[in-house]
Amino acid sequence: MNLTIRTVDRNDPAAFANYFGSIDFSHKPNWRGCYCQFYVTGGTQEEWQARPAALNRAESVERIAGGDMFGFLAYDGEECVGWCNANDLNKFPRLADHAELHAFRGRSAVIVCFVIRPEYRGKGVGSALIEAVVEHFRAEGYDRVLAQPWVNKENPQAAYHGTPHMYERLGFVRAGGDDEDPIYAYEFRKGDA
Repeated sequence: MNLTIRTVDRNDPAAFANYFGSIDFSHKPNWRGCYCQFYVTGGTQEEWQARPAALNRAESVERIAGGDMFGFLAYDGEECVGWCNANDLNKFPRLADHAELHAFRGRSAVIVCFVIRPEYRGKGVGSALIEAVVEHFRAEGYDRVLAQPWVNKENPQAAYHGTPHMYERLGFVRAGGDDEDPIYAYEFRKGDA
Protein backbone atom coordinates (compact mmCIF):
# COMPACT_ATOMS: atom_id res chain seq x y z
CA MET A 1 0.00 0.00 0.00
CA ASN A 2 1.30 3.44 -1.02
CA LEU A 3 -0.69 5.62 1.41
CA THR A 4 -0.77 9.40 1.27
CA ILE A 5 -3.05 11.78 3.16
CA ARG A 6 -4.33 15.01 1.62
CA THR A 7 -6.53 17.73 2.98
CA VAL A 8 -9.79 18.08 1.13
CA ASP A 9 -9.27 20.49 -1.78
CA ARG A 10 -11.57 23.52 -2.02
CA ASN A 11 -10.76 23.57 -5.76
CA ASP A 12 -11.90 19.97 -6.18
CA PRO A 13 -14.80 19.55 -3.73
CA ALA A 14 -16.34 16.76 -5.79
CA ALA A 15 -13.41 14.43 -4.93
CA PHE A 16 -14.92 13.87 -1.49
CA ALA A 17 -18.48 13.53 -2.81
CA ASN A 18 -17.41 11.06 -5.48
CA TYR A 19 -15.53 8.98 -2.92
CA PHE A 20 -18.42 8.96 -0.45
CA GLY A 21 -20.88 8.03 -3.22
CA SER A 22 -18.74 5.03 -4.19
CA ILE A 23 -18.81 3.35 -0.76
CA ASP A 24 -20.85 0.21 -0.10
CA PHE A 25 -23.08 1.07 2.85
CA SER A 26 -24.99 -2.22 2.83
CA HIS A 27 -24.17 -2.61 6.56
CA LYS A 28 -25.93 0.74 7.28
CA PRO A 29 -28.06 1.74 4.25
CA ASN A 30 -29.32 4.91 5.91
CA TRP A 31 -25.75 6.26 5.91
CA ARG A 32 -25.54 6.07 2.11
CA GLY A 33 -26.94 9.58 1.67
CA CYS A 34 -25.19 11.33 4.59
CA TYR A 35 -22.18 12.82 2.78
CA CYS A 36 -20.97 13.85 6.26
CA GLN A 37 -23.67 16.48 6.55
CA PHE A 38 -25.28 15.23 9.78
CA TYR A 39 -22.99 17.14 12.14
CA VAL A 40 -23.00 20.34 10.05
CA THR A 41 -26.78 20.63 9.83
CA GLY A 42 -29.32 21.54 12.45
CA GLY A 43 -32.87 20.38 12.97
CA THR A 44 -34.53 17.35 14.44
CA GLN A 45 -33.72 13.70 13.82
CA GLU A 46 -36.91 13.44 11.75
CA GLU A 47 -35.86 16.40 9.60
CA TRP A 48 -32.46 14.80 9.11
CA GLN A 49 -33.99 11.46 8.07
CA ALA A 50 -36.16 13.27 5.50
CA ARG A 51 -33.22 15.02 3.80
CA PRO A 52 -32.55 13.63 0.31
CA ALA A 53 -29.08 12.29 -0.49
CA ALA A 54 -28.81 14.64 -3.49
CA LEU A 55 -29.19 17.64 -1.18
CA ASN A 56 -26.53 16.31 1.20
CA ARG A 57 -24.16 15.67 -1.69
CA ALA A 58 -24.71 19.15 -3.15
CA GLU A 59 -24.26 20.80 0.24
CA SER A 60 -21.05 18.86 0.92
CA VAL A 61 -19.58 20.16 -2.35
CA GLU A 62 -20.76 23.69 -1.56
CA ARG A 63 -19.41 23.60 2.01
CA ILE A 64 -16.02 22.25 0.93
CA ALA A 65 -15.72 24.88 -1.83
CA GLY A 66 -16.66 27.59 0.67
CA GLY A 67 -14.22 26.38 3.33
CA ASP A 68 -16.91 25.46 5.86
CA MET A 69 -16.39 21.69 5.58
CA PHE A 70 -12.93 20.29 6.08
CA GLY A 71 -11.28 16.94 6.38
CA PHE A 72 -8.67 14.55 5.11
CA LEU A 73 -8.67 12.02 2.27
CA ALA A 74 -6.43 8.94 2.26
CA TYR A 75 -5.14 7.67 -1.07
CA ASP A 76 -3.52 4.39 -2.04
CA GLY A 77 -1.67 5.61 -5.09
CA GLU A 78 -4.35 7.64 -6.89
CA GLU A 79 -7.31 5.70 -5.46
CA CYS A 80 -9.17 7.35 -2.60
CA VAL A 81 -9.60 4.80 0.19
CA GLY A 82 -10.53 6.81 3.28
CA TRP A 83 -12.00 10.00 4.69
CA CYS A 84 -11.82 11.70 8.06
CA ASN A 85 -14.21 14.55 8.87
CA ALA A 86 -12.31 16.88 11.21
CA ASN A 87 -12.66 20.59 11.72
CA ASP A 88 -12.92 23.35 14.29
CA LEU A 89 -15.39 22.35 16.99
CA ASN A 90 -17.50 25.42 16.24
CA LYS A 91 -18.10 24.24 12.65
CA PHE A 92 -20.40 21.43 13.88
CA PRO A 93 -23.85 22.80 14.85
CA ARG A 94 -24.98 19.43 16.18
CA LEU A 95 -22.23 19.62 18.80
CA ALA A 96 -23.10 23.18 19.85
CA ASP A 97 -24.98 22.02 22.95
CA HIS A 98 -22.33 19.51 24.04
CA ALA A 99 -21.21 21.43 27.12
CA GLU A 100 -18.35 19.10 28.00
CA LEU A 101 -16.73 19.42 24.56
CA HIS A 102 -17.03 23.21 24.75
CA ALA A 103 -15.65 23.39 28.30
CA PHE A 104 -12.03 23.11 27.12
CA ARG A 105 -10.16 26.42 27.04
CA GLY A 106 -8.72 27.70 23.79
CA ARG A 107 -9.22 26.36 20.29
CA SER A 108 -10.38 22.79 19.79
CA ALA A 109 -10.60 20.77 16.62
CA VAL A 110 -12.71 17.63 16.66
CA ILE A 111 -12.74 14.39 14.68
CA VAL A 112 -16.35 13.43 14.05
CA CYS A 113 -16.19 10.48 11.66
CA PHE A 114 -14.29 8.15 9.35
CA VAL A 115 -15.40 6.49 6.14
CA ILE A 116 -12.84 3.89 5.06
CA ARG A 117 -13.26 1.37 2.25
CA PRO A 118 -14.03 -2.02 3.80
CA GLU A 119 -11.01 -3.73 2.26
CA TYR A 120 -8.72 -1.09 3.83
CA ARG A 121 -10.09 -1.29 7.37
CA GLY A 122 -7.67 -2.59 9.98
CA LYS A 123 -4.65 -1.65 7.83
CA GLY A 124 -3.67 1.62 9.49
CA VAL A 125 -5.62 4.03 7.29
CA GLY A 126 -7.58 5.42 10.25
CA SER A 127 -4.41 5.90 12.27
CA ALA A 128 -2.70 7.68 9.37
CA LEU A 129 -5.71 9.98 9.07
CA ILE A 130 -5.64 10.76 12.81
CA GLU A 131 -1.93 11.55 12.64
CA ALA A 132 -2.58 13.95 9.73
CA VAL A 133 -5.38 15.63 11.69
CA VAL A 134 -3.12 16.13 14.71
CA GLU A 135 -0.26 17.56 12.66
CA HIS A 136 -2.54 19.88 10.68
CA PHE A 137 -4.27 21.40 13.69
CA ARG A 138 -1.00 21.66 15.63
CA ALA A 139 0.42 23.70 12.73
CA GLU A 140 -2.75 25.83 12.71
CA GLY A 141 -2.17 26.83 16.34
CA TYR A 142 -4.98 24.87 17.96
CA ASP A 143 -4.78 23.82 21.60
CA ARG A 144 -6.03 20.28 21.07
CA VAL A 145 -7.82 17.71 18.94
CA LEU A 146 -10.87 16.04 20.50
CA ALA A 147 -12.61 12.80 19.61
CA GLN A 148 -15.58 10.76 20.85
CA PRO A 149 -14.80 7.16 19.97
CA TRP A 150 -17.05 4.27 20.85
CA VAL A 151 -17.11 0.52 20.64
CA ASN A 152 -19.96 -1.46 19.18
CA LYS A 153 -18.94 -5.10 19.49
CA GLU A 154 -22.11 -6.30 17.78
CA ASN A 155 -21.46 -4.10 14.73
CA PRO A 156 -17.83 -2.95 14.52
CA GLN A 157 -18.48 -1.39 11.09
CA ALA A 158 -20.66 1.16 12.87
CA ALA A 159 -17.69 2.56 14.81
CA TYR A 160 -17.46 5.53 12.47
CA HIS A 161 -16.06 7.74 15.24
CA GLY A 162 -13.08 5.42 15.62
CA THR A 163 -12.33 3.32 18.67
CA PRO A 164 -10.67 4.25 21.97
CA HIS A 165 -7.74 1.96 21.13
CA MET A 166 -7.01 3.86 17.89
CA TYR A 167 -6.75 7.14 19.74
CA GLU A 168 -4.88 5.80 22.78
CA ARG A 169 -2.20 4.27 20.54
CA LEU A 170 -1.57 7.72 19.07
CA GLY A 171 -1.27 9.59 22.37
CA PHE A 172 -4.83 10.74 23.01
CA VAL A 173 -5.95 10.51 26.63
CA ARG A 174 -9.37 10.12 28.17
CA ALA A 175 -10.48 13.64 29.10
CA GLY A 176 -14.14 13.29 30.02
CA GLY A 177 -17.45 11.76 29.11
CA ASP A 178 -18.59 8.37 30.31
CA ASP A 179 -18.15 4.76 29.16
CA GLU A 180 -20.83 5.11 26.48
CA ASP A 181 -19.75 8.56 25.27
CA PRO A 182 -16.08 9.10 26.19
CA ILE A 183 -14.12 12.18 25.21
CA TYR A 184 -10.49 11.81 24.21
CA ALA A 185 -8.07 14.69 23.77
CA TYR A 186 -4.67 15.22 22.23
CA GLU A 187 -3.35 18.35 23.91
CA PHE A 188 -0.62 20.44 22.29
CA ARG A 189 2.05 21.80 24.57
CA LYS A 190 2.98 25.44 24.27
CA GLY A 191 5.79 25.79 21.80
CA ASP A 192 4.75 22.72 19.75
CA ALA A 193 4.95 23.47 16.06
